[in-house]
Amino acid sequence: PNRNARADHRRRGKTEVPVVLGALLGGHRLDSAHDARRGEARRGTAGPAVGSLPTGFNTLFVVNRQRLEGLYSAGDATSVLNGITANQASFTSLGFPSAVLSVDAYQTVRDAYAAWDLKPGDPDLANKVVAAINAVVDAQVRSQPNGAGLKYLVIVGGDRAIPQGRLGDFTSLANENGYADT
Repeated sequence: PNRNARADHRRRGKTEVPVVLGALLGGHRLDSAHDARRGEARRGTAGPAVGSLPTGFNTLFVVNRQRLEGLYSAGDATSVLNGITANQASFTSLGFPSAVLSVDAYQTVRDAYAAWDLKPGDPDLANKVVAAINAVVDAQVRSQPNGAGLKYLVIVGGDRAIPQGRLGDFTSLANENGYADT
């Protein structure tokens, strides 16, 4: 959508719904009393730690409940987690035995998010959040007896909930690094 459409959408108190979140909520838009971009730092209820992994485990849902609460609401974050949990038997029957990892249950991840919240435009701080999440996946999932079977990661939420890694532009042809100088 164009800039004016987004501004109008925010004035009406609506926020954009990430694809996975929208699918779990039946595609409905969420009403929100705050601008989602300012809600990221709002603290909510941390999700539970990952439990034991099911037999044949191969799929991990990575979620940050606190961020989803900050971006949307406590009820909407609960709906997302309940939607995943309610469908785990279906995922297993389709060949995707799964577990849910709430990364906000781990202090190292919360600390990395806190630093990133102070400077949200800093790619190095976003990458530190990614590294903290990767370390938790290794420590909490890969170290378990069935953890070596992990093949599929499902990231629940957009970049503001679970950041994507930031990479430099290493291309030599059509590199945009000096674009502003032309």
